[in-house]
Amino acid sequence: MENNNSSKIVSDSADVDRSTLKIAVLAVFSVVSLSAFGYFFKLFFQDGKENFLLISGLSAIIFLIFFTLQTLFIKSLKISSLIIFLSCVGLTAVFYDIANSAILIGVALVFLALFSGNINGVRELKNSLKISFWKINKTVLPKAVAAIFLFISIVYIYGSSGTSEEFFISQQNFEKIILSPSIIVAQKFYPEIDSSLTINELAVNLAKKQIEESPELNILPSTVKKIMINQAAGELESQIGEFLSIPESAGKKSTISETIYETLKNKFNAFPKNLKSLILIGIVLTIFLTLEVLALPIRIIISFLAFIVYEILLALGFANVELEGRSKEIIILK
Repeated sequence: MENNNSSKIVSDSADVDRSTLKIAVLAVFSVVSLSAFGYFFKLFFQDGKENFLLISGLSAIIFLIFFTLQTLFIKSLKISSLIIFLSCVGLTAVFYDIANSAILIGVALVFLALFSGNINGVRELKNSLKISFWKINKTVLPKAVAAIFLFISIVYIYGSSGTSEEFFISQQNFEKIILSPSIIVAQKFYPEIDSSLTINELAVNLAKKQIEESPELNILPSTVKKIMINQAAGELESQIGEFLSIPESAGKKSTISETIYETLKNKFNAFPKNLKSLILIGIVLTIFLTLEVLALPIRIIISFLAFIVYEILLALGFANVELEGRSKEIIILK
């Protein structure tokens, strides 16, 4: 009887969080790092400065590391849930000035994904006879990374506008995120392409290259070549203008990036409201799935960093790995 009681005491104490201070340290790191991720990502979204994106990414990595450690070190589901909730509150607070229903839904999805990952991690920890950092990490980290990626996708599309009445992305972000990579690819085939040029200037450059690369046309007098270049450029400019549905005057005044942005904006705003909503959701899912394709190397890097921090904390005595004696009732057929 005495042995049973002592076994029960050991079992119960193993499921109790003993150090309030250490739990508070984990909570502070989680709340501050997720809030910092949101704050600097918002600054990057608004100003487009790469330094803000770098700090935001580092903050997200710190959060993911401590979120993994939180699952390993904190046994109480209530405490873990409270830390996740406070972290999401901090994330919401930094978006107070541009908060809308879409961003609030995004934060709610982040909370659910983190909560689900934490529960799965704790369940795996309780069902394992031996603590395996990598098994717990494999259970927790994918959902946490997916939550961050989903929130990024939502902010990119709904951060500028909370409704489908406005275009979903600013011109600055359109040029940085969508147009610039496309221009880089196009320049491998047509080096003359430059988003800072007007359509008229681009058409002239393409026509000039075409004539100069033709041996038959290149031997013509300069005045004849100039006439042919102007004629070819005019036809090319007309074709581009017809394709983009822009007036002829716009091709001489607006840059390529401005023209493409205004064209997409006008076409988007011409759609019915319900269709625009579906388009926005489709773009969010496209960005999210694209980021998820890149998630594996990111998860590997974060996993190794989290493991290093985990081992350092164990070495410093922040936590100990101990054997647990536990009695359990079983049913045996006789």
